[in-house]
Amino acid sequence: MDNTPIVVLAIFGLCLLALALWLILRPKRSYQITLVNDYRRRHRMRPVTAYHRLDGFASAHSCYLAKHETCNHDRFQDRADRIIAVTGTRHVGEN
Repeated sequence: MDNTPIVVLAIFGLCLLALALWLILRPKRSYQITLVNDYRRRHRMRPVTAYHRLDGFASAHSCYLAKHETCNHDRFQDRADRIIAVTGTRHVGEN
């Protein structure tokens, strides 16, 4: 019995799975960062990059804002101190 079609289908399926995982897990290009870097490039400034270790901090802050139905910079210094402790960065800003 020739198993070639089954093997080909299995390999094709694995390739599709690998592609799907890559599409899901690959770093996302931020439209906002692209806009910021376009501005920075026009003004001869170095580009900024996304630092995905901060995603959790940003998400928690967004949830806080949604829960309190507000948009502010409350507790900024607390967030900044936690970010500095976790990442070792020297400067933290919020926009």
